[in-house]
Amino acid sequence: MFDNLDEILRDDLVTPADDFSNRVMLRIATLPAPSFPTRASHASEKMQWAALIGASLVGVIQLITFMFGIWTATAAS
Repeated sequence: MFDNLDEILRDDLVTPADDFSNRVMLRIATLPAPSFPTRASHASEKMQWAALIGASLVGVIQLITFMFGIWTATAAS
């Protein structure tokens, strides 16, 4: 399969119609304008921060228990 579209068009395997670019531009003009995502609500933003802080605390607790386990295993000998 060819990746170079200019080469394909030069080989006359595919010939676009004469008014192809005009039809495409008219079609683009009729499309609706893109809508941008709205900002999350204040409550949702607070919930995201709470989830981030909670997950961070759980991760820190896991790290501390892991380090304590290594310390007890090495101190036992």
